[in-house]
Amino acid sequence: MAGDGKSVVLSLREGVKFSEGSPLTAEDVKWTLDRARDPKAGAWNASLSSIEAVEIKDPATVVLKLKQPDPTILSALATFNTAIMPKKLFEAAAGATPEEKAKAFAEKPIGTGPFVLTEWRRGVSMKLKRNEFYWKGGDDGKPLPYLDELEFQVIPDDATRLLKLKAGEIDGTEFVPYARVQELKADPNLRMELWPSTRVAYLNLNNRPMLKDGKPNPLSNLKVRQALNYAMNKQAVIQITTLGLGQADTIVHVVDDAAVLRAGAALPVRPRQGQGPDGQGWVPERLRDVVPCPVGQRRCQQPDPRAADVGPDRREAYH
Repeated sequence: MAGDGKSVVLSLREGVKFSEGSPLTAEDVKWTLDRARDPKAGAWNASLSSIEAVEIKDPATVVLKLKQPDPTILSALATFNTAIMPKKLFEAAAGATPEEKAKAFAEKPIGTGPFVLTEWRRGVSMKLKRNEFYWKGGDDGKPLPYLDELEFQVIPDDATRLLKLKAGEIDGTEFVPYARVQELKADPNLRMELWPSTRVAYLNLNNRPMLKDGKPNPLSNLKVRQALNYAMNKQAVIQITTLGLGQADTIVHVVDDAAVLRAGAALPVRPRQGQGPDGQGWVPERLRDVVPCPVGQRRCQQPDPRAADVGPDRREAYH
């Protein structure tokens, strides 16, 4: 990342190959990112909207020129829609239009990851085999991945998935109900993993000056919105909605009012009773006279599964 935050240099790892054996090139990177930021290629292009241009500096270097500094750009480059694809193979896929080619390519996708899709029975299962061209090696010096193949079964019912897990019929599962987390944690035959997530739950506030009936909107007052934030029992909400597994956010993510805290600024700490953000005495108990139910924009970070090693005698439960 450049010092001014307006460019990102990507250095290609030497020796990386796609799963059919062809080398990954700077042209593949440029083409993939240009496609990913094209509005015609899908809704996720917005995550790369800060990119002005993608340039190839040399065969091993790609430079992203940004319209403005973007603190999310590195995270955006790690999402699924920016996975590098082989340009030549995509363009050689069946179909007369980019959309038709994308559909055909998705049937037998080719990437640089540790596994290759070999069978896809929609709504039933997916099978993957080891990618013999995968570039990464393990700490023991042996090539990764260690497993020869994987099978993912689609089991919509929570209870059925967990019964199969405990019976040893499957080695791991995800999307565990909150109510079952503590039970699975206590099972000595399972390893229950909780990981940070990008999943966010929130409530939006209407802060327009006037309501539809023409009356003034009390939520257009910045002090009222701040008071709602102070009044909200965040831990109680987390306990009710996620059984205590979530986490309250402390960052203002969206700014639509010049008087609101700048993006990225931490929310002010809760004042003592009767002391608001400007000392004018906003008391949370009085909010019942302002709105029927004190609500504010709240975000609860929830755990999410991530891959982990699966041992022969320890089945995995992820949430």
